[in-house]
Amino acid sequence: MDAETLHLHYTFHHGGAVKGANKDIVMIKKALDDNNLDTVDFWTKKLSYHSSSHILHSIFWTNLTNQQTQPKGELFKIHRKDFGSYDRLKVLIAETAKNVDGNGWGILAYQPYRNSLTIPV
Repeated sequence: MDAETLHLHYTFHHGGAVKGANKDIVMIKKALDDNNLDTVDFWTKKLSYHSSSHILHSIFWTNLTNQQTQPKGELFKIHRKDFGSYDRLKVLIAETAKNVDGNGWGILAYQPYRNSLTIPV
């Protein structure tokens, strides 16, 4: 990703998520103060979306690198067990991410109670 794209992503996407979440919090408080419970659900859903976007972007920034990496050690063993191959994992996460609200986000999550990796939807 070049510097201009990073700046745009940081300012527009991540910054927009933070601004949106801050507005949602204000609107939830206003709706509660006005006893307008019909709109609380609307603003709560928006807050959920914006907060998730902020969290995902925060994780994204910590994972940026200009070096290609491959799983190794325990992660390699677990992803082979759960997905068969690293290439299959990449295809599955890309396909899953296409259908997520906000298009393009995919998460590889670890489930400690099953000692497995999953792609939540």
